[in-house]
Amino acid sequence: MSLQILTAKIPCQKCGEDASVTNRKEVVCNECFNMSMRGRLRKSLRADIYKINSKHGVHKVLLAFKGDVNSIVCLDMIMQLVLEQINNHGKTGFQLLVLNIDERNGIEEKLQQVRSFYEQKGTIINYKTVQVNSYLTGKSLKRIGIDKKFNILVKDESSHSMEDIINLIPNKSAVEDFKEVIYDQILLKQAEIEGCGTILYCNSMNKLSSSILANLIKGRGSNMNFKVNDTEKQGIYIKNPLRELFDSEIDYYSEVNEIGQLKFQNNAVISNINRNMTIKQITSRYLNQIEANGYASTIPTVVKITEKLVEPTKFKPIGNCKICDEVIYQNPKTWLNKITHNESAPLVDEIERDYAEQYLQAFPPIEDQLDVSNYTICYGCMVSMNGTESIVWPTERQRDQKVLEEFIIDSDDDE
Repeated sequence: MSLQILTAKIPCQKCGEDASVTNRKEVVCNECFNMSMRGRLRKSLRADIYKINSKHGVHKVLLAFKGDVNSIVCLDMIMQLVLEQINNHGKTGFQLLVLNIDERNGIEEKLQQVRSFYEQKGTIINYKTVQVNSYLTGKSLKRIGIDKKFNILVKDESSHSMEDIINLIPNKSAVEDFKEVIYDQILLKQAEIEGCGTILYCNSMNKLSSSILANLIKGRGSNMNFKVNDTEKQGIYIKNPLRELFDSEIDYYSEVNEIGQLKFQNNAVISNINRNMTIKQITSRYLNQIEANGYASTIPTVVKITEKLVEPTKFKPIGNCKICDEVIYQNPKTWLNKITHNESAPLVDEIERDYAEQYLQAFPPIEDQLDVSNYTICYGCMVSMNGTESIVWPTERQRDQKVLEEFIIDSDDDE
């Protein structure tokens, strides 16, 4: 493990006080441990936009808050920075908005508890909750399917809630995959509504590594460098300030600073049987076992290799996926048709033809239910759709609506 709690009395290598823990080959006390962890987070917040009297004005930052230990620790470290700025300058260099996507009852009460905790320390947290169904606002629903030749088929669909849409997705890994797409789009939309210039995700080094491996397995490897590196999307900066911290360090920080009670209660039971786990849960367990067995250096290696990946130069983007909105460089339909054969064996007698006709009457092929479209879907979304004939999805993107609005002529202007 990268972190081991000490039982013997040993002086801290940095300040000389009694040490509490060995971390990354350093023997340190709890205070020096806190300083080291906060310093790693602040490295990603050293840009001018976070400083007092910045020429950019007061920068607004949105924290994607899930209520887990990562979110609590990330919030605490940022609030320590805010508190220092207030004590030293009487004001802060940026405004923080804590945003939670509400999936269950009682979230408002828990967020108020978090706010009260930091008010006692002299800081105020602005928070907001949004419903998952907000993702559907202003979007038209489409039923999307894929035929045997990997053509994308589409048909207009009536109203659904996000819960209905998720329930139509065939397996746990696909649900997890599409939920991540939904949450990312909600955060981008809310950041724009609130005037935030940055979104902070609370992903530790372990979680980033797990996500990298899971996305490679699911066919989403082409855009992984954008998920790891600080990037910009739709004019909004996206950062992972906990990217240099192990899960074990985050857990210990939470324990030392007694902030674990702020964590939201999660009653979900994760199975230990592989077939009942999602791909990300399996990769996460694998990396935790690696860290526990003394090979923690494997985890940052995965992240650092991914950081070095660059955008493909051989191929130009051909568009964006209509489901996840990621950039597509090659249409997967072209090479999938080269490597797969989806035709059944020929029917040899009247009995087989009769059974086939009865089956088609009971279960009409997807191409008879939906219309061929010019939609493009990435390989990762095709993999996630495997096992179901079609899914319902809101396909109208926010930026598409903006382009349309620019060309709308108001009737008052004609007069």
